[in-house]
Amino acid sequence: MWQSLRSSPVTFVTLLLSLLGTLVVYSDQSLSVLHWLTFTDVNRIAGRIVVGDALASYARGEYWRLVTPVFLHFGLLHCVFNMLWTWELGRRLEAARGSVSFLALLLLAGGGGNIAQFLADRGAIFGGMSGVIYGLLGYLWAWSRLTGDPRTSLPRGLLGFMLGWLLICMSGLVEALGFGAIANAAHAVGLLVGLALGAGAALLYSPPTSGRS
Repeated sequence: MWQSLRSSPVTFVTLLLSLLGTLVVYSDQSLSVLHWLTFTDVNRIAGRIVVGDALASYARGEYWRLVTPVFLHFGLLHCVFNMLWTWELGRRLEAARGSVSFLALLLLAGGGGNIAQFLADRGAIFGGMSGVIYGLLGYLWAWSRLTGDPRTSLPRGLLGFMLGWLLICMSGLVEALGFGAIANAAHAVGLLVGLALGAGAALLYSPPTSGRS
């Protein structure tokens, strides 16, 4: 475990922040801390949650809001599920491509997915690491296919399962069955960002050469 933490520091910090963010969601009923972490400012006024203006939040320089929603989970099962996938896929990416690559993916897939989700569902409070997980999935698949790197190969059937789940969620079936709202836009954009980053990195990659000089 210690060796895994040393080799995958960004994965470990991401898991820790996801856990802390979920604890904030469940414990901060007054929104005194939570309102700083949502995509746009939220406050509780006369017992009602009021969502502020996004442009006003970013005009004040609160750019961290682009990413911090990925660490907020509004259900314990959602948090556990996402932490397991982050651990499984994040370690693969860090081992093969390094911590900087994972951090870049986290910022771009997380931020891009959050922007897309806000535009798709204005006024809603959303969160979760799922968009980043789909970004990890897309990156690992693209990199593995284009470079043949065995360290990033995905378990058989995983890609099909995840894509099938994405389509089921986008169909509205999951929400219709009463399992809550799904951030479909964040998932889809996260996947596209991951595919683009993985393919771009693979095309720019020059494998090390061996031989005598």
